[in-house]
Amino acid sequence: MSRRTKNLRAFVRGVSVLALALCALSSMACQSDSSRKGGAPKRGSALDPAGRFEEGAVAPDFSLTDVRGARVTLSEFRGKNVMLNFWATWCAPCVAEMPALERVHQLLGSKGLTLVSVNVDPEKGRKDVDDFLASNSISFPIALDPRFSVPNEFGVSGFPETIFIGPDGRVQKIFDLEQQAFTVRVMGDRPWDSPAYRAEIEKILLPVGNAEVTQ
Repeated sequence: MSRRTKNLRAFVRGVSVLALALCALSSMACQSDSSRKGGAPKRGSALDPAGRFEEGAVAPDFSLTDVRGARVTLSEFRGKNVMLNFWATWCAPCVAEMPALERVHQLLGSKGLTLVSVNVDPEKGRKDVDDFLASNSISFPIALDPRFSVPNEFGVSGFPETIFIGPDGRVQKIFDLEQQAFTVRVMGDRPWDSPAYRAEIEKILLPVGNAEVTQ
């Protein structure tokens, strides 16, 4: 084998290792950014003191201001199927996921799905949120949480993260096609508007209406 061939193979191996490393760093980007931007989220939240997040747990209520200055509380959606999404403009997978969220909101809204998002950009990043919304058509509520209080209550560890809550205010499991497992929290962006994911959402939609939650 010639020296040139050996050098070429060594170069290819080096490039492959570098590519794998970059992919790993990319997958952790939003988790790392969440620590820098808002502080590391707390496990052992109000939802579950032991740090577990189980199906049937009552989702903690919250009250935030949306991008128009109106109040958004989780309890106002009692009696509805809620898809709760946590995101930030500095998180590339979050931004990439937003069009799919808007489409699934449009497609399944008539079937009982209500999408609510919580944005965690810091106060100094409010312009980034406004700029994003100015260039993207988003019709579902976007609540602002620059203090990172709601993700802490829900034990969110990275972005984006999506949680489903039934009409009774309790956390639901959904089958995550990417992970091939049932989960109460979907970590990372998903093609929510795809036929396959829409079908999984429809499986957990319950009849809407007034619902009482018992602790």
